[in-house]
Amino acid sequence: MGATVAVNQSEKKGFVERRSSSVIAHLHGLEEERITAVARELHDELGGLLVGAMMDLAWIKQRMEAHGEMGEKLARAQQTLSQAISRTRRMVEELRPSLLENVGLFAALRWHVKEVCDRAGLRFHLELPEQQHQPALSPGAAIALYRITEALLGAILRAARQQIVVKVILDKDLLVLNIANERESTGTVTEDPRQPGEFTSIAYRVGSIGGSISVALKDNAILGATARFSLARLS
Repeated sequence: MGATVAVNQSEKKGFVERRSSSVIAHLHGLEEERITAVARELHDELGGLLVGAMMDLAWIKQRMEAHGEMGEKLARAQQTLSQAISRTRRMVEELRPSLLENVGLFAALRWHVKEVCDRAGLRFHLELPEQQHQPALSPGAAIALYRITEALLGAILRAARQQIVVKVILDKDLLVLNIANERESTGTVTEDPRQPGEFTSIAYRVGSIGGSISVALKDNAILGATARFSLARLS
């Protein structure tokens, strides 16, 4: 009787976990659809308006002799619009990186790690497999891996002081993601997704594509992480 109860509880737990993963994956899919829509509107609508205004200013400048204050105002307006166009393009890339869709995960990660570490003023060491060894990933898996890396890197950067190390390793039938900084060893390693803080949402996102994750935590801050994914589940 005891064995039967244990089996039933195990089956129930497995069903709940699979159901939870399915729901989480669905919610993340809806979130990505919303992000894609916002990125498209920024690119097509706002970007188009800014470029149009820039062209009109250039037309005016070519057809009038702008001196003194008028010339300064036109030059300043052109500079402001140019900065706005550049910022809009960067926002679109941050929302939905075109590299991910056009070149693949490794190129997108290379761009993102450099972008955020440069912005934070931190050195970084990045190790990725050669582009030709990039595995075939489903669109959902590719964006999930990118978002997981994005979330982990953002969390770990807040505790970093000198250098971030990001590695993606292809190990037989596994893809292993490791992100660390010089303070990682001072934390407590855990694989329990019930831990408070950012680890909870990241761990469930990892689980939604069949992965597992362990992190070094200190005062609920993530100091380093290693996530493992079955390539068969990512294709």
